[in-house]
Amino acid sequence: MMVSMFGALVWAVLSGTAAGTEFGGGVTMVVQGSSGAPDDTGAASASIDFEVEHPLSKSLALYLHVEAGPGTGLDVGTLSGINEDADGDASLRITEFNLKWGADRFELLCGMLDASAVLDANAFAGDETGQFLASAFVHNPAVEFPDNAFGLALVLKAGKGFTFRLCGCEADADWQDSFDRPFGAVEVEYALGEKGTVRLCGWVNGEERATHDGSGSRMPSGVGLSADLKAGQAGLFVRVGMSDGEVCETDLSGSLGLVWRAKTWPEGDALGFAVGVSRRSDEFVESNPGTPDAAEIQIELFYRRRASERFALLPDLQLVLNPDGDEDADPIVVFGLRSQVSF
Repeated sequence: MMVSMFGALVWAVLSGTAAGTEFGGGVTMVVQGSSGAPDDTGAASASIDFEVEHPLSKSLALYLHVEAGPGTGLDVGTLSGINEDADGDASLRITEFNLKWGADRFELLCGMLDASAVLDANAFAGDETGQFLASAFVHNPAVEFPDNAFGLALVLKAGKGFTFRLCGCEADADWQDSFDRPFGAVEVEYALGEKGTVRLCGWVNGEERATHDGSGSRMPSGVGLSADLKAGQAGLFVRVGMSDGEVCETDLSGSLGLVWRAKTWPEGDALGFAVGVSRRSDEFVESNPGTPDAAEIQIELFYRRRASERFALLPDLQLVLNPDGDEDADPIVVFGLRSQVSF
């Protein structure tokens, strides 16, 4: 049913009969190689995204997101991934399908949701196709976002710069007993005018799990901070996440980065640099003897060269210190190139 509705929407857009319908998408390709990893190798991946939003009335719209992603990308054995764009599923599939009901001060989403698209946004570090590629700089590693599943999200614009978001969806994404074990989150956003935005999020996963020491069980939970700030030609971002170390493997993460756009550079060009830190919880390490316990440090540098309005090339360089938390392991260097076509 969802596929047929999507096909009808695409036909309406192409035939010009869907007044007000918005659509867009892109094709991204990534090629990476490594040095210093246990098995130095190379890998490629690609992703195809297509989005349609069709108005049903003045306040109601239908949103669809279809994607495919051949290639699992390069895996060098790190705590945080080095290619967030790779998902290893070449099949064309619907990843988001929901109804949007909105007015001036609120918006309600109901359907198949991507919780990470509702929460933890960042103007300078949240798009793996055109900004930072490493997973730790796209989403907060200490927030256990579930796979896309049925859910509800409410956005309330309270005024004076404040926006509140409430999100609830299935924690196990199996579309069974949808309200028995939900993932729930509340986020408060404060807009600093043109200077940037600060977001604070609290979350809980309704699926109880055993504590690392086996003494009991509890629901994983945590908090996250995401901020983006503008300073002249520079954009700064900060992310911090903390989670319950007794049931979560990663209990602390943080990242800091800069995106620079010089006045003399062509429109769309940018240079990005970021540093991130992630570590395993003490409880997890103590319950798993021999597990590395050092903090993994990830550094990324990219340059986005927009060759035309719809095509960009992004050379990318990453350095991982203490990979997988092993302070005795050699540093890993990952070099890559992205191409991105938007439409």
